[in-house]
Amino acid sequence: MQKSVIVPVAEGFEEIELVSIVDILRRCGIKVTLSALDSHLEVRGAHEITLKAQCAIDTLAPKDFDALILAGGYKGMQNMRASKELHSLTHRLKAQGVLIAAICAAPIALKSFGLLQGAFTCYPSCKEKIAQTKPAQESIQDSNKQESSTQDFGAHFVDSHIVLDSHTLTAQGPASAMPFALCLAELLHTSHTQSFQRESAFYQNAQNFTSQVVKEVALDLLYAK
Repeated sequence: MQKSVIVPVAEGFEEIELVSIVDILRRCGIKVTLSALDSHLEVRGAHEITLKAQCAIDTLAPKDFDALILAGGYKGMQNMRASKELHSLTHRLKAQGVLIAAICAAPIALKSFGLLQGAFTCYPSCKEKIAQTKPAQESIQDSNKQESSTQDFGAHFVDSHIVLDSHTLTAQGPASAMPFALCLAELLHTSHTQSFQRESAFYQNAQNFTSQVVKEVALDLLYAK
């Protein structure tokens, strides 16, 4: 069955990250739904590039998806963080045990939602902001209601391009966008989470991917150590 993921598009998104995620996942045969935070489907990025989303995020049914992926961009992160619809959707997806991923500044939004736990990485200048961010009150209430939801206790920064902890994948910034997207595809196709050691160079060589589809895409991109 084809895997399906949600990629929110918030004004101020980092174009390199968002486009890399969407492009590579689709090359790997994964269905990507670009969803705006509201009814305005044309969304402008941090560097004045406008993309058109396919739908608004409040029209989506969580049961139809295998992952939620948040691109960075500081203003984009602020807009995602302020979205009650995204907040609710993220908690519902987390309760289903799906993959949650965030790159660059976007882990700040996960922290605000009360869903950043264990090891993570982010754009280095954002780690202090994450340390200062408290989960919204409704996140704490949601966690009390749903055993599968988690608060941010024990979240700690790891200085690595990509970090996987449980069902949360994080990455540092635009330069990490392509390996981040390839690792997402690998996880969705294989569920081989044991392949991703937090300090490993797994993502640096196309030959390391166990999914043949992902390996072929990586090789086509001349993605080799």
